[in-house]
Amino acid sequence: MKRKIVLWGTNEKDEKILVALHLQDKEGIVKLYTFNEQLATEEFYNKMLNQWRENKEVEFPDGHTTQDRPLNISDSILPEEVKVERTDIISRAQTEWHFVVLSAKLYEMYRSELEDLTETVENLKEYDNKVWNEMRNFWSKVQEQVIEKNLFRDHASTLKSNTNRLFDRLKDLKKEVEAKYESNSAKYKETVMTELADIEARVEKGLGLKPIFEELKTLQSKLRGMKFTKKDRDLIWNKIDAAFKVVKEKRFGDKGKDNNGNTAIGRHQRRYDGLINAIQKMEKSIARDKDDQKFQNRKIETTDGQLEMQIRQAKIKMIDERVKSKEVKLADMYKTRKELEEKIAKEKAKAEKQAKMNAAKAEAEAKIAAEVKKSAENVEASANKLTEAAAKIADGKKSIPVIPAVELPSEEPTIAEVKEEKKEEPIASTKEGKTQEKEDQSNDDASDDNILGAIAATMGEALTGVSEALEDVVDTVKAVADVVEDKIEDAVEDFKEKVNDEEE
Repeated sequence: MKRKIVLWGTNEKDEKILVALHLQDKEGIVKLYTFNEQLATEEFYNKMLNQWRENKEVEFPDGHTTQDRPLNISDSILPEEVKVERTDIISRAQTEWHFVVLSAKLYEMYRSELEDLTETVENLKEYDNKVWNEMRNFWSKVQEQVIEKNLFRDHASTLKSNTNRLFDRLKDLKKEVEAKYESNSAKYKETVMTELADIEARVEKGLGLKPIFEELKTLQSKLRGMKFTKKDRDLIWNKIDAAFKVVKEKRFGDKGKDNNGNTAIGRHQRRYDGLINAIQKMEKSIARDKDDQKFQNRKIETTDGQLEMQIRQAKIKMIDERVKSKEVKLADMYKTRKELEEKIAKEKAKAEKQAKMNAAKAEAEAKIAAEVKKSAENVEASANKLTEAAAKIADGKKSIPVIPAVELPSEEPTIAEVKEEKKEEPIASTKEGKTQEKEDQSNDDASDDNILGAIAATMGEALTGVSEALEDVVDTVKAVADVVEDKIEDAVEDFKEKVNDEEE
């Protein structure tokens, strides 16, 4: 932004003059130079335009006039007798230069504050976290003004370089403290690890667990007064947690374990607890910012200087933006909290429903087992009936008469033997012989018919008994099957109705 302007104008006599304006931002005034037409030659005009405006030295001729004009929004930077052709340039310069003056004052204020901090830091013998926080707060304010472009680049660069130099000094002091801090942490860690090793050895030997548990609690309380590095602290706390778990498991058995830790409800509950803690911290942080905002408002009411009031307003705006950002995050936390509450409620309802389903299932299984047992008893009774039916069949087989075997000759008789038998038979008349032969044949046929009839009658009775026994067996098996099928269907229907009732 240019701090020098050169343009043509006229004086109170309407004579042509060369007007030059130079902003003195530290003093908050404008130097006004006027040159009459005889002094403002073309050569001099070009020097003013190309050299003087670029902050190069130009010798002014004798006879020029100089005035100091105050810089404010209400009064013009030109006197009434001086008129210029480009009034828009003057109006814009007056507005911009007013901002430049305020920015310069803001820079001077920060520079003065930084000088005080420089003196404090250089006089430090060891690292002081309070001074570190003061430096951080200071640079946050400066950075906020840089972002809002309330400070010019050269001013911001000067403040930044000086601030970095002080931060480097504090970092060197902090490294010395951290080295000492790490040394002490290592000593504390060695002491605690020795105690934990002794406790673990006693646990392995099976000594009294209750005193050991109390000793672990005492050691845990003692650790809160010790300062460890993050690495050492995490190692020690993990070791103590592991020792607590071992003692709980040995002392209480499965009851000492966290059985709900890996369930959906347990995971959601841990996340919910952490979120509640974060919400509380965020609410406290917003409350502190609002208190700070009220403090700045009270300071504005009692401030005397315009610049201080503007700075307070800038701080209020900065705090307001910070509060808005935190409120957005807090609203998101509230939303997440509501979602987690819904998830936890849903998981609990699901767990209750599953428990009821398991109870109904166990009840149905018990009922089915009872019915199956009862059906097995019925089947056993039916098996006894089958055994009795088989016995009847066996008795029916015994009642069938045994037909005597007919002995047959093993060899066919020869012709000589037949003739010999015929010679031995008494000789009769041909008529009588034929008659006797017919009678003998009839007797033989009758005898054969009687035997076959007896056999048929006996086998018919036996087959009738076997048929009746088989029909009894088939009827018994069908009856048993019908009973078992009815029982199983009734049990399945009862189970389905129970499941439907639980779902409703």
